[in-house]
Amino acid sequence: MNDAPTTARSPQRDDAKDNTPRAKGKGKEGNGLVAQPPSSVELAAYRKMIQSSVGKDGAPRLDSVSLYSLGKLLGKGAFGAVKMGVHKLTGAVVAIKNFKKADVKNEVEARAIDREIRILKQSVHQHIIKLYEVIDSPTNWYLVMECAANGDLAGHLEKKGRLREAEAAKYLVQTVEAIGCCHANGFIHRDIKPENLLLDVHYDIKVTDFGLSAIAKPGQLLKVACGTPSYSAPEVICRKEYDGTLTDVWSLGVLLYHLTHGVLPFNDTAHIRAGDYHPNPEVIAPAALELLRTMLVVNANQRITLDAVSRHPWMVQWRPHALRPPRRRFGLTYHEPDPELVKHIEDKFGLMADHVEASLKGGLYNHATASYSLLEEERGGG
Repeated sequence: MNDAPTTARSPQRDDAKDNTPRAKGKGKEGNGLVAQPPSSVELAAYRKMIQSSVGKDGAPRLDSVSLYSLGKLLGKGAFGAVKMGVHKLTGAVVAIKNFKKADVKNEVEARAIDREIRILKQSVHQHIIKLYEVIDSPTNWYLVMECAANGDLAGHLEKKGRLREAEAAKYLVQTVEAIGCCHANGFIHRDIKPENLLLDVHYDIKVTDFGLSAIAKPGQLLKVACGTPSYSAPEVICRKEYDGTLTDVWSLGVLLYHLTHGVLPFNDTAHIRAGDYHPNPEVIAPAALELLRTMLVVNANQRITLDAVSRHPWMVQWRPHALRPPRRRFGLTYHEPDPELVKHIEDKFGLMADHVEASLKGGLYNHATASYSLLEEERGGG
């Protein structure tokens, strides 16, 4: 079974928050670091360091951790810390999640980390947090990811309370699109909640935190009860075997209620088991309420599927408002490396063009591909 949760987090939790860093804004100070391009002197030194470490295959041999500056500590888990970082070559602010190998006590924990990395690598979507680089050092694993400029949806809801229909629809449509991508790849999130929905510079959703996620085949039932109780489906609360695609739908239903009402639908687990909630028709549109009632169904066999959620008239109505065309991004909107950008990386950073191109085409997550992605965003692609 692939549904064992990472032990970095307790299986059931109400108020534990994701440790993924949130930047304050693009090009601005964020959590103790400032996005600022290196000076010409610094860049020349970095370029010389990279070129002097290049092996016969064109790949640099240096530890790419040295090409990031680490900033403010944002959280600690069972395996290590999460910090803000700056990519020294471009000056971009990133998120760096650090797993200490010495803290990984058994094969189950090691598989949980491998699973999270695999999911991030394969979940390429405009509304899923982007993975730039995986660094495997003798003592640590580092995951270098994008930062969210506007915090998480939980903070946004705390400030605004219930949202107007257009904004609530935008966030639900974007989240459903992202979770649909996960399910299509065989990934069950299992911890959908506002704290795990980050907001980028455009206030668009970025789904994050796959620490409790599972890899499942179609129709496979999962056994491990995990996630946040207030967002968990009745079958998870009751510790029954469950279809993860349908428990994710329940969590999305709780999200819809939270977005439109400003509060959670259930007071305790007894109310969740009974499906006892009381929507206010004065604050939720009739079509949205109809959708909600098909999502928060106690009997999972009678609950609406994610595909049917996306095809519901209310979702279809708001989809053009909620979704913008994805920005130019390698692996998402195009699949052949941009020769001009590759040459720029070689000339400016000293990373060999053949190595950069081979890394991109090979689907690697190394410093060459990270530099390419961050420069692409700097030019307006991200």
